[in-house]
Amino acid sequence: MSGLGLIAGEGELPLLVARSAADAGLRIIAVALSPSVTPGLSAFADRVYRIGPDRPEDIVGVLSSEGVDQAVMAGKVWKERMFEDGAIRAGVDLCMGDNPARNDDAILRAFVERLEGAGINVREQTEFLGQAIARTGLLASREPDAREWGDILFGFQVAKYIAGADIGQTVVVKNRVVLAVEALEGTDAAILRGGRLGREGAVVVKVSKPAQDMRFDVPTIGKETLRTMHSVGATVLGVEAGKTFIVDIDGVSRLADQMGISIVGL
Repeated sequence: MSGLGLIAGEGELPLLVARSAADAGLRIIAVALSPSVTPGLSAFADRVYRIGPDRPEDIVGVLSSEGVDQAVMAGKVWKERMFEDGAIRAGVDLCMGDNPARNDDAILRAFVERLEGAGINVREQTEFLGQAIARTGLLASREPDAREWGDILFGFQVAKYIAGADIGQTVVVKNRVVLAVEALEGTDAAILRGGRLGREGAVVVKVSKPAQDMRFDVPTIGKETLRTMHSVGATVLGVEAGKTFIVDIDGVSRLADQMGISIVGL
């Protein structure tokens, strides 16, 4: 019997995908990329394997042996572990072959090619997470003021530029000054760095890449994003509508209202 392979990183998205796939009646074979991913998946998956990102060939092999003919990738894989763990670096090198690139898109596309070479079609995350896609307009009660709107639009342009270079997808700005650009450290760390520099009133903007492959690395925000913003006094979160996942949209909106944070889909 064929089924869906769920390649699960950290965070809440893998569980949302698993629940959606189970509701659709799919047989789910999950591969948890770290031990912290496993809790909860077994409630939806027929089988859960723990295989780290240092073993890409084993991931492909397990899914093939299970008769899986389609897969979806969801969740966070911390790229900085390449610099901490020689085994992960070796696994990436194996997957990349002669390609010297080590940017996110290059690594993920190489892995997708391995899966598809084994007859496993990789599906877009939106097929399972359509209810989590940000819409255009205000996503919380508070309307940004004139200064914040200027920063949102400025930040969107800058974020699109860095996303196009596959550097990161988030910027922090204030008074049209760039305070932080996301790179390897991730969104929350960039918010902390930029928010501390800008003190109160920084604006965070998160976008997709200009040629975003919706099979992987789709920008995602959630309650933890808001908590990080609140801790440094950031007041606005701008996200790209139609290309950003919001984990628990209703809960995020309520928390934003409690914190006085404006959320805008652009």
